[in-house]
Amino acid sequence: MIKETILLIYLVLFVVYMAAKGFFFHKKFSVNPFAFLYGRFKEKLLWFVSFFILFVYGILIVLFYMGIFGPAFENIFLDIFGYLMIINGLVMFVISHAQMGESWRMGTDNKTKTKLVTNRLFKYSRNPVYLGLIIQAFGITMLVLNITSVIVFILLLFNTNFIVKSEKKFLEKKFGKEYLKYKNKVRRFI
Repeated sequence: MIKETILLIYLVLFVVYMAAKGFFFHKKFSVNPFAFLYGRFKEKLLWFVSFFILFVYGILIVLFYMGIFGPAFENIFLDIFGYLMIINGLVMFVISHAQMGESWRMGTDNKTKTKLVTNRLFKYSRNPVYLGLIIQAFGITMLVLNITSVIVFILLLFNTNFIVKSEKKFLEKKFGKEYLKYKNKVRRFI
């Protein structure tokens, strides 16, 4: 029951963090962080799919907590690895958000002037926020390892990759040579 409780606590922390992040970002900068809502249909679709996938992860965790859903087999080494992935991914996710400062958005924002963030974690990955999210999802998948969690993880990978490619085109247009120089120096994820 310890693993189930830890995952449920993680889920609550993640949801509270995201809600607080969006609320306080909007209050501080008077900018809607849900920029994808004003984007093209394709962008909206990618983000709604992303939220749906995260919702499915939440449902899997709740079902796991209730004893309805769980791993195909138990392995202490996979569990330890999963916990480490969740912790590292969450830390990277939160720090990356903080390092983006006023430039953070979910989706592309044509309305607001932003800066291209290329320092700290962004010096090593062009997308540390997404990388942190992927690492967390991988950790959850290791803890609740079965065919469903693997499929959901693969869907998250594909969808995140499509979002990153869409944002790359936007950044190339918005920042021109500055972004192209950065893109040639720093890899997409790691």
